[in-house]
Amino acid sequence: MSTCSGTPCPGRFALLATLLASVGLYGRLDLDPSLDQSVKLFNLARKFPSVEKESGSSLGELEASLFKELGLGDMTYDADVKPWFDHKIGFGLWSSRQSTPYLLVTMASSDDGAARTALKKAQDKQTAAKVGYSVDKGWATIAIGDKNAQDAAKEAVEATAQGSLADDGAFSRALGKMPEGQVAIGWANLEHLKQQLTSGAGSEWFDGVDVKELSGDLTGQVLIGAQAASDGIELRMRIGGTKTKPSIPLDVLPSLTSMPANTAVGVAVAPGSAGGSAVDLGGLTKALGTSGTDLVKAVVEAKLVTAILVPGSKAGVPAMKMAVDAQSQAAADLIAKNLQSISGSSQVKVDRNGTKTEVSTTGFPQGSGSLGDQQQYRTAMAGMPSPAAAVLYLNVSSLFDATGGSAEDRRQLGPLKSLGVGLGLDDGDAVLLARAVIQ
Repeated sequence: MSTCSGTPCPGRFALLATLLASVGLYGRLDLDPSLDQSVKLFNLARKFPSVEKESGSSLGELEASLFKELGLGDMTYDADVKPWFDHKIGFGLWSSRQSTPYLLVTMASSDDGAARTALKKAQDKQTAAKVGYSVDKGWATIAIGDKNAQDAAKEAVEATAQGSLADDGAFSRALGKMPEGQVAIGWANLEHLKQQLTSGAGSEWFDGVDVKELSGDLTGQVLIGAQAASDGIELRMRIGGTKTKPSIPLDVLPSLTSMPANTAVGVAVAPGSAGGSAVDLGGLTKALGTSGTDLVKAVVEAKLVTAILVPGSKAGVPAMKMAVDAQSQAAADLIAKNLQSISGSSQVKVDRNGTKTEVSTTGFPQGSGSLGDQQQYRTAMAGMPSPAAAVLYLNVSSLFDATGGSAEDRRQLGPLKSLGVGLGLDDGDAVLLARAVIQ
């Protein structure tokens, strides 16, 4: 039985307890987050010059746009939704016992009577075949589908009482690994999604989608969360339960940290450790030919690939460098040969040293110091997964210097200082952290 049956659950699982565990896709948006998150979001937003001018009644406008997209008859946000909606909403893709797919919408209600009146109005316009609903104990559940939507809404509520998403072990474990205060959550149970894609083939929900192609080998679970920090916005993702367990023999973060201090964009990837050797390149042979496919294979199986963009000697013209450390001398020979033939310009230089091939624009500035010396870099990359298979750092001011951004663009984006991204492992899961630093 659900641990939260009877009344709304406290804390982070309240909305989850109103949505059954067998959803394939789920999204949650807290439009009235905790005081801590509200203060952080407000302080971050007001740093941008255009926010005050453009935001208006941003919360009401956002909520109104959400309900407009649902297409619930002649319901209007101000008259039919605002009086009872309590600013928390969840979306799920679910299939009934008859294998019919539905969009389930769960909404917090501060006035169940007003919610029933509004949803009855929507149903009268769309018919019970298209829109079904149930309202009880502070929550409204809406089913939207091709047929029998009212029966589906009833079935979904009954099934939730037997097992909700809050009771799902994989979901609870993944969410428990994330910090408190996630304003937005996205979840996909790929096995449930595969079943729904397969059973729902032919439904207008999947019109134009090659269900057979998408549902081939979906396994595992994906959780995405977003929240505000004191100095920016953080997006996290966890992927677990997959058939193939990831491994990362090479941590690429040190390679990024050692890049020049004036790096505008830096990337370091260990494609071989991310499963590059298992990539099916057969489809490329026809498009690229055997030699082109061999080149791609050599790169995606490489031990390390790095790329650097810095301001060049000429204003608005960046300087670039890319290096590939191949798995073998033969692969390095192939990479070097192809890069030399591709470059064909006095403005591009190709160097080879053992298994490492480096291509750069002529006169690439060496600079002094490293990214690791820069506080801005350390802020953006703090807490990145370790070991990391892929990392990226972008310094907005340096990027403007490199590409010649306009004064107005610099002013508008001034508070956005940098972006850091890391992909790695944590407790057997593949994890990603992306942070936008706003100061």
